[in-house]
Amino acid sequence: MGRQQGLVHLTGQYGDLKLSIHANGKPVAAFAPPKRGRVKTGANFALTRKNNAEFMGSIHSASSLRRCMGERIRQFAERELSQRLMQLTHGVISKGPGRAGERSFEVLPNAGMFAQVEANGGEPLNSRLQARFAVSVNPDRNVATLDVDGFGTDYALTRPQGATHFRLLLVAGVLSDHHHVGGRIPYEAVNALLDGLSIVESSLLLPAVGATIPNQQLVATIPGSPVLPSTAGLVVSVGIEFVRVINNFEDLMAQGNALRLVGVY
Repeated sequence: MGRQQGLVHLTGQYGDLKLSIHANGKPVAAFAPPKRGRVKTGANFALTRKNNAEFMGSIHSASSLRRCMGERIRQFAERELSQRLMQLTHGVISKGPGRAGERSFEVLPNAGMFAQVEANGGEPLNSRLQARFAVSVNPDRNVATLDVDGFGTDYALTRPQGATHFRLLLVAGVLSDHHHVGGRIPYEAVNALLDGLSIVESSLLLPAVGATIPNQQLVATIPGSPVLPSTAGLVVSVGIEFVRVINNFEDLMAQGNALRLVGVY
């Protein structure tokens, strides 16, 4: 980006050159962005329009994916989560069938791309919970089961300072394929009634200090138990949240909570 020098400060647009004053008080010269109408209709911007359409598709599919990670996602998510999910869904679209600008977002053919996605990269699940666990899904792909081996909290749990208890979480959600339909919102879910449906199941409140936790099992069933079509996947996430209990009053800890998207089935 060019910078204007001299005693006279000009502002405004001169041809394709835009002159302005930066927030720090320094004059700046830059090429002006094209007018909106030119991007929408100009022959020179055909590739831009195609890129914009698929970018919008990644936004809508990422929003659905975020809903699949449960209604309590805000207590786990870092600030960059939405951006990371958009990068993920855009990567899926880039592998989809169809012509450029109209490629489909397909879930099951790209299921491996969704594995091991942390809601907070700075708080990965295994940094807080070191117990062995396994996830399984029924044939209709509407029920997810989490089995956690018994463990000692002093050896397989890293609690944030002040936490006295914790809960294990299992989240299941439905992520539909999205396809190109054109128009102002160029992508829509193939299974609109299923897309983003989710359920959160949690364990009982368990002691986080000096305790031996027996085997735990959580089962999450998608509301209505729909049999998922091949154009939708079951998104399964596992998490842990820490709580401070004083005089039977619970306070959710602000730090230390973790949630991982384990996979899509």
